[in-house]
Amino acid sequence: MDFLGIGSGEMLLIAVIAVLLFGDRLPEVARMGAKVSKRVREAAAEFQDAIKLDD
Repeated sequence: MDFLGIGSGEMLLIAVIAVLLFGDRLPEVARMGAKVSKRVREAAAEFQDAIKLDD
């Protein structure tokens, strides 16, 4: 499996590091990351719509 050029071994290592760094707060951090990602996608979509309207 290859996701964004990262193999399964690297993804496992990243997951272990995340658990070590964030521990019990990991679900909270993941939710916050998902919210930020959603806002960025929405802003990008609005920006693209604004550019399309100008054409």
